[in-house]
Amino acid sequence: MSVFSRLKLYLHQRVRRKPQVFIMPTVAGLWWLGSVFLLMLMGWGYANNLCLALAVLLLSLSVIFLIECHFNLEGLGIQRISFEDQFQGAPSSWRAQLRDLTQRSRKDLWLRWDGPQKIQGEMRLTSAQSAEGELSFPRTGRWRSPTLILESSYPLGLFRAWSFQKCESEVWVYPAPLARGVRLDQYHQDDSQTERYKVSTSGDEPHESKVFEPSDPYNRIDWKQFAKNRELRVRTYQETQTSVFYYQWPYLSGDELSCRQLVGLIEEHYARVEKFGFKSSGVELPPQCDPYHRQKVLRSLTESIS
Repeated sequence: MSVFSRLKLYLHQRVRRKPQVFIMPTVAGLWWLGSVFLLMLMGWGYANNLCLALAVLLLSLSVIFLIECHFNLEGLGIQRISFEDQFQGAPSSWRAQLRDLTQRSRKDLWLRWDGPQKIQGEMRLTSAQSAEGELSFPRTGRWRSPTLILESSYPLGLFRAWSFQKCESEVWVYPAPLARGVRLDQYHQDDSQTERYKVSTSGDEPHESKVFEPSDPYNRIDWKQFAKNRELRVRTYQETQTSVFYYQWPYLSGDELSCRQLVGLIEEHYARVEKFGFKSSGVELPPQCDPYHRQKVLRSLTESIS
């Protein structure tokens, strides 16, 4: 195998093993390098050895800053990342599992969403293999990206290093709920988009017993009591009534404020442990009250208005 083939194989294995790190000077770095270059020209032009020595010293520091910026990001990658759904205007928290091949100390790390809009947040290292942070998204909807960008401008912000991380990411940003106490449906005479009804359910624990009658079901006969006193009695159960709410989209006038009020009502029902259902074009969710049902309802509503 030739030297060129060995070098090509080594570079290919290195790129596959470590994410590529790109580095460029920032605006402050360009001013810094321009000042060093101007200082060097003045030293040459005026034959000033002190000025020339200072320019060489600053240029050497620039090389050190560049290497430190590159090393701060080299060998660091994201294996897995998960985002939490959030309301508009609030940051979305995320947690990531990292892959660190160098096991060196990291400082001043940032995570940026790969897209036309600049969405980035600070990365806080909780351990050598995990990190967390927050990102703020400007609009509601479903955000998806196949890649994320790790950034660093350590130590002085003169250079910026970044690397692309291939990991599928998805974030749901719900409409912000309307402030508590502000209701729009009181101005509408027709509130046909909301249905409220009571559901009677029979409990599991016996409430009391009564004397058996021919019309009573046989499976409720208390045979233990019959064995004690030879009296045929029937177990009865206490029935409870719970309110169930059913909403459909479009709600009220179908504008942004109506959507925000509907989100606020869903959050109120979820906090009060009241069952609620939702219906939109092509989606119908039966009334329930659990975290997964709340997530499905809010995601369906967000997808309907996007």
